[in-house]
Amino acid sequence: MRRPIRKRELLARIERLEKTLATPLPAPLPGQQALPVALVRDHHYEGSGGPCTADTFGIPCRAPHDAHRPQEDSPA
Repeated sequence: MRRPIRKRELLARIERLEKTLATPLPAPLPGQQALPVALVRDHHYEGSGGPCTADTFGIPCRAPHDAHRPQEDSPA
């Protein structure tokens, strides 16, 4: 069983969290650049005709087959 949190402890935790979130992000490293989410999630269709079953970073795709780009390496 968990012990109840005192109001003072809770407020102290919230203040620490707010202080952490208020700190500015460090400057990017030389040559570092952000990737668009669409590029990171880009993948080929996985499934058997229904929604896509691909799992990217714990997020299921569930898009229809037509929403995916064609596979270049598949024989035509």
